[in-house]
Amino acid sequence: MFKNILILLLINCIVACNHTTKQKDKKDIFIDPTEQVSATDLFSSYQYIALETTADNLISKIDKVQIDSTNNRIYVMDQERAAVFIFDSHGKFIHKIQHIGRAPEEYSSLEDFMMYKSDIYCLARSGKINCYSETGDFLRGYKLDNWYNNFVILNDSLMYLYSENSNNKKFNFILYDYKNDVYLKEFDPFSKNQNFLFQTTPFNRVEDSLLITKPFDLTVYLLDENAMVPWNTFSFNTPDKIPDDYENMSMEILNHNLRGKSLVKRLDHITKEKNMIWITYEIFYPDLGYRSLVSSYDLDSKKAKTFRSGDDIDTQIPFIFNPLLFYKDQLITYFPAIAALDIAKRYSLNIFKNDTIQETDNPILFFNKLKH
Repeated sequence: MFKNILILLLINCIVACNHTTKQKDKKDIFIDPTEQVSATDLFSSYQYIALETTADNLISKIDKVQIDSTNNRIYVMDQERAAVFIFDSHGKFIHKIQHIGRAPEEYSSLEDFMMYKSDIYCLARSGKINCYSETGDFLRGYKLDNWYNNFVILNDSLMYLYSENSNNKKFNFILYDYKNDVYLKEFDPFSKNQNFLFQTTPFNRVEDSLLITKPFDLTVYLLDENAMVPWNTFSFNTPDKIPDDYENMSMEILNHNLRGKSLVKRLDHITKEKNMIWITYEIFYPDLGYRSLVSSYDLDSKKAKTFRSGDDIDTQIPFIFNPLLFYKDQLITYFPAIAALDIAKRYSLNIFKNDTIQETDNPILFFNKLKH
């Protein structure tokens, strides 16, 4: 008995020491969104991929994209159509995953997906993950113990599940051994199932770390198999702020109270390249509506640069709209074909001359290279 107590104390000490070590690297980062720069101050160049349009792959909206450079594939999720569309690296349509129904090999909704080792894993809010081959064949399914909104696969046996304060287990992050169907650890408890969804994944792969963003919380967290600890905290010069006691309010009430306010409700995407941190987020402006913003922060000089989309079009980097993810040293965005063609015409941009893009075609992906 005494030996077991000593072991437990030693483990607690190790965890506490690790927690303290990581906390030392935590920084407070201030960004002033009113000090704006042009797109060319943040991006050096861009390329685009026009996604082929067929009768079998009409995309209503791009909710998530995953790029696999090993097999030259682009995976596009459309939640409204409950489908994952697969394209090659040139945008040619290959196949789609779309199995709507109540049978074991089907799903009733599509909340999230992830490609892992050429297999496509699809998460349904009803509490299951189905795995399919690239040709759409059902391979296997995983029945989950509760409702989850997002997930990320770590390796051949482990994944994290995310609930966004909206399941009966009352933990936001669950470490799940899907190979052996064992729930290993729980992180970030909450007091009440709130059934309120932001539909933005909290998971960001940055270097060799998994970084977490959360609604109404402007701290980015580092999540590993032992702990969830603060990585960096952001603050913004905006007219309105998130209340200090936001954790004591329900998400629905908080979102209602902040409607029409000019502030950052959450960080959407984040990456780190050498000494630079990059983030995307939205701010509501009473005279403009919601606008997407991209900020870079130099860890050495402590200086930030911010670009706000939807103002004057920068003809050198014209398509910084609808950020989807950071991929390597690029920010991937998308734009409806009809809007992209309109901008190209209005600003005499001779960029689509080699493609026969029509106004009714699928959205176009843009790969905007980050400037260091």
